[in-house]
Amino acid sequence: MTATAPLLHIGYMKTGSTWLQRHVASDAATGLGLIAEREDLTELLVRPTVLGYDAGVIRALVAGPLRECERRGLVPFISHERLSGNPISGGFDSTIVADRLADLFPEARVAIVIREQRSFLASFYNEYVCGGGACSLRAFLHPPPGAKLPLFTAGFLEYDRLIGYYQERFGRDRVLVLPYESLRRDPLAFCNRLITFGGGRPLAAVPTEATRRSRSWAVLGLQRGLNFALFRDSSNPAAPVRIPNINRVADVASRATPASVDRWAKRRAAALIADFVGTRYAESNRRTQASVEASLGELGYDLAPEQTVPLAPVRDAGAEVLVP
Repeated sequence: MTATAPLLHIGYMKTGSTWLQRHVASDAATGLGLIAEREDLTELLVRPTVLGYDAGVIRALVAGPLRECERRGLVPFISHERLSGNPISGGFDSTIVADRLADLFPEARVAIVIREQRSFLASFYNEYVCGGGACSLRAFLHPPPGAKLPLFTAGFLEYDRLIGYYQERFGRDRVLVLPYESLRRDPLAFCNRLITFGGGRPLAAVPTEATRRSRSWAVLGLQRGLNFALFRDSSNPAAPVRIPNINRVADVASRATPASVDRWAKRRAAALIADFVGTRYAESNRRTQASVEASLGELGYDLAPEQTVPLAPVRDAGAEVLVP
């Protein structure tokens, strides 16, 4: 579609995407040119079903911006964290979106930003409740069985699976994987690695302020109760109404919550998440490391080798059976 290969930043969620979109995608000094807005990508690329999707609509949407990028010598750029899937629905459509992107931009370069799983879950659950979610943390992590609709699954955070899929579709050398923790440590180096990977121009400086403050963990329980009845949303469609001021009330309550109470609630949540995560992501993280320049172990990711459980012989009806 264009002589210059586009750069596609697909998330994951909770990896500084809003900050990147605000300070990198909008900075002409990078040599990147945004060719589609987040809302359009959601409605036209992500949301349509397999039978309802029309690639021609997307091509028509980006045709003008692509010509403008070509005229100005800019790298066409797309940035939307939803392109990697939504944890609420277990990322059920992540490969569907990948296939659509590969069809639209077969020569593109792809940037994927990951985040240590325990940190990711804590941050995402906080946002889930702020966005209308009514499940407790335990219920969110352990959804009921069934196939009526997609829900959170632990496999969503096995990053190597989606990384591998994009490498198959676009080529291993055209997929860059960056840890969010590197952004926290050195925002400028992180941004310039992403920008230059896509063929843009490095920046001399970037802002360092955070874009969003997390809700007090002590207040999340209160807000969940309010959400259940008063925050109708796609993640909570059973609520009869949507009261827009719930988050304002929760923000006030969050600021008024004593720090000691918030720390207590945060420790409880961290323990629950740690128990859920355990070592389940260690093997995936070791595979992911092969695609990441930085040391994931030094950044807090679990890379511990799987423990070997000794087997003890048990005699059963004259036969020897090995059981853990």
